Amino acid sequence: MAKFLALGFNLEHVVASTTSHPARAYGFAHVLGTLAVDREADLSILRLVDEPWTAVDSMGATLRANQGLEPVCSVRSGQVQVVRPATRPYGAGHRQAAHLIDGGRA
Repeated sequence: MAKFLALGFNLEHVVASTTSHPARAYGFAHVLGTLAVDREADLSILRLVDEPWTAVDSMGATLRANQGLEPVCSVRSGQVQVVRPATRPYGAGHRQAAHLIDGGRA
């Protein structure tokens, strides 16, 4: 998702491109890809971070970026899941995410 941001896509387009659009393409739009009444709530809560970093593709080409997405917590079947400390997946250094969810409290 952060690489899409680096390429210049806006956040709304990035989210749709990684949620509702694939669900529709694979024929699962009736159960996946959006939030709605009577659907299972599986969520990734992300924070948009203004921080320079370098995106690297599978061929090793690089692109300088100014924003990334940091995981805050996940919700699976309506239950808050623990987010363990991890390096930022979008490649910004090796600073650890300090956000842990303890018993559903942020």
